[in-house]
Amino acid sequence: MARPILLLRRFPSTICGLALLILGAFPSVPHALPPQFPKPSALEPQVEFWKKIFAVYGENQAVLHDSVRLDKVYSVLDLPRISPEGADLVTLKLRKQRVEAEKARIDMVLGRLDGVTSPAGLDPEARKVWDLFADVPGGGKFAAARERVRMQLGLRENFERGLEVSRSYLPHMEEIFRREGLPVKLTRLPLIESTFNLKAYSKKAAAGIWQFIPSSARLYRLRLNSVVDDRRDPLYATQAAARHLRDDYEMLGSWPLAITAYNHGRAGVVRAVRQTGSSEIDDIVREYHGSAFGFASRNFYAEFVAALEVESASKQYFPDLRPHAKLVFDEVQIDQYVPFRALAKAAGCDVDELRGLNPAFHSEVVEGRLHVPRGYRLRVPSGSASAFRTAYAKIDPGERRSQQQTFYATHRVTRGQTLGSIARRYGTSVRALQALNKMRGTRLATGRSLKIPGGAAITTAMRAEPSSRRGSAELASRRGSAKASRLRTHRVRRGLSLGAIARRYGTTVRALRSHNGLRGDQVRAGQVLRIPSS
Repeated sequence: MARPILLLRRFPSTICGLALLILGAFPSVPHALPPQFPKPSALEPQVEFWKKIFAVYGENQAVLHDSVRLDKVYSVLDLPRISPEGADLVTLKLRKQRVEAEKARIDMVLGRLDGVTSPAGLDPEARKVWDLFADVPGGGKFAAARERVRMQLGLRENFERGLEVSRSYLPHMEEIFRREGLPVKLTRLPLIESTFNLKAYSKKAAAGIWQFIPSSARLYRLRLNSVVDDRRDPLYATQAAARHLRDDYEMLGSWPLAITAYNHGRAGVVRAVRQTGSSEIDDIVREYHGSAFGFASRNFYAEFVAALEVESASKQYFPDLRPHAKLVFDEVQIDQYVPFRALAKAAGCDVDELRGLNPAFHSEVVEGRLHVPRGYRLRVPSGSASAFRTAYAKIDPGERRSQQQTFYATHRVTRGQTLGSIARRYGTSVRALQALNKMRGTRLATGRSLKIPGGAAITTAMRAEPSSRRGSAELASRRGSAKASRLRTHRVRRGLSLGAIARRYGTTVRALRSHNGLRGDQVRAGQVLRIPSS
């Protein structure tokens, strides 16, 4: 589980002092973990570290620590708050410089200690690090530690927000896990996978609170197509996660190993058990050194235990917690292809509320370029099912269709492209391209325009493709070719970076460059940018 790294300014104390004071002074809370989730004594330092990351250190703090011995915290860095619009380039550069300077300073202290056999004569800075490693045997411990200096951002605000959001879904999620015969506390895994961020999306294309990648999602029967992405629906994704974890457990035989497999992969944990000769999680964390078994995998189970302990004492850690209300809804089945907006009207709610109940739909459906498909079980506001059916029967017959709205892209063939390479780019098949373009063979002429079936996959492919190669690929409807994106404008304020503007509008730096004819990342105050949005 990758986490973003923010770079922060230092506390007044130069090394260890305040960090150790915070770690030592925070009250210990007794916890009774479910028997399926033991906390080996060897993992207690990791668990305590992650409890502080989740509940003590905030998003404007970072911890410089040893990546293996997590109880060895060198210093804490502090940062001015980031504006809601994102950090500007100057601040980002300053953060990077400060954290690199702090790492260099720590490395220098560790280097001075290498080979030292007595603390006599050490300066206060070096003496603090000497005392920090007093319980570690071996003459080369400081040299080894130089390779393990790491920075971890605090997650207090994200974790608190995740706890609040989780209360909407946990009653349903726990019921799903009960039906599957699984421990209900496993439903807290999203607290460490995504901090219950409903819009979480990783660089490896993992999406939703359970962070399914496309291949695993399809394996566990989640729908990924131009209409829906079930990974983004917490309840559908939970059904898949329950099956996934059950399979992990049945193969590995213990929940610590099954939980680790959710992050590291089932085959990887089997390999770890075979190489270490042990199925105990603490033995594997200590002794297994597989190339893919990195910091995230080694700490995944300890993070889970820490999350359980923090949640069980959430009133103490987060006295201002505002849990969201339990999600309540009715379900109705749609028997034809109908526009999303028409269904929202029939449900007596606005489009945003209906989308909140049905988060799997792509924006192409919500905005009307595709329709809600026949047979879909739609969630509507609680108590509205009867009124919905009455209103649904009165929807204009012209808006209730027997087939999906036609929606395609056009792609102009360039030299060297094949039907297969074009199909792979847009996530479709050669057969689908042949059918839509009424082709019998696979030969292509340079310059020919092809229709590309699909929806969200097209948008993703176009965003990922460099603008210089995108050619004439544009989204189109059955009414004729048209740009899929409508353009908004944004006047740049002083200090804003192109990246911050992209994050604000949910787009990419590449898209901003393309729409505004920019070559680099520099923008000036007062400049008006065109913002592409669905």
